[in-house]
Amino acid sequence: MVFNVMGRNCDDHTKNFSFRLREGQGWELAPAYDVTFAHNSRGEWTNQHLMAVNGKFAGFTKGDLLAEAERFGIGTANTVIKMVRAAFNDWPAFATEAGIAPADARAIGQQHLSLDS
Repeated sequence: MVFNVMGRNCDDHTKNFSFRLREGQGWELAPAYDVTFAHNSRGEWTNQHLMAVNGKFAGFTKGDLLAEAERFGIGTANTVIKMVRAAFNDWPAFATEAGIAPADARAIGQQHLSLDS
């Protein structure tokens, strides 16, 4: 959730989360997939998030993330937020390594949310 909010992955719907059952083992959360920048202010499906955070689909604050963490008993929320923020601070290096055009990398990076407050 933190990654999707901060990285503007507005394509965050329930079909992008799943569980798997391995032979002889219990159910587990599947590895992440379809995790990417997906925001278009004019897009029908990507102009805001498809899954609510603290009852909101846009205009998130750090407080919204912390409210969800409290609701679900996630005591490491502040640490997770800091780790995700640090990863997004390294976006320019990741974009260069992935061969993303500098203009596109800047445009995407400008939309990342730091959620300082």
